[in-house]
This record gives sequence, C-alpha cells and structure tokens, in this order.
Amino acid sequence: REFFPAGGGSLAIRPLPPSGTGLQGFISERTLQLVAQLRRAGHIFVLISGARSSTFMQRLPFLPAADAYVMENGGRIFMQDPTSLAPTAAPIIEDLAWREAHAAAPPTPEAIPAS
Repeated sequence: REFFPAGGGSLAIRPLPPSGTGLQGFISERTLQLVAQLRRAGHIFVLISGARSSTFMQRLPFLPAADAYVMENGGRIFMQDPTSLAPTAAPIIEDLAWREAHAAAPPTPEAIPAS
C-alpha cells in the first residue's frame, strides 16, 4: 500500500490490525527503517500510544522494536526484559511499580464491561 502526502511523493505503508472499535492504523516502512537506524546508533527509543493495551498488543508484531512501550495514555508501561530467554517476538515485562502507583486511578475503558 502507499500513502500520498499533500506535499507530494509517496510512502510505502503497512496496515495494522484494527482496534476493538474497528479503527484502522498504518505505519510507514520509512518509520520502521528510521527507528531501526536510531537504535543501531545507540539511541533509546520509546513508543508512546494512547491505545488500549489489547489493541497495542495486537499491533506489537508490526511496530518497531523499542526500549519501552507506553500505552493507555501513560497508564501502562512495558519494557524489554533483559533476563528473558523466551523465544518470543516481544520479550517484554510490565512496569508493575508504575501500574501500582496509579491503581487508584479510574478504570481503563477495557476494564469496564460492555453494556
């Protein structure tokens, strides 16, 4: 697929799995390349999203590798697990101290039962 910015040219893009509300996301191949280049140069890269964790986890295999992933508008933070020997695409662990510090916050949309 291609995206044609208003300024001209085109970008190769990948569709992401739709969210629970059916919204479709995309990421450009160029973004993936640039993030990989940054990380190879030793820079820390954090991916921040307002998406629900369920949507984010569905999209994780299509997103660039990052040192940390922040989702639900900062409510949940996952980091690379340096001790993991798991042969998975995403050996990440949640920052439970951060989550516990915000336990008194109102429930996230995914925690509210559908009516």
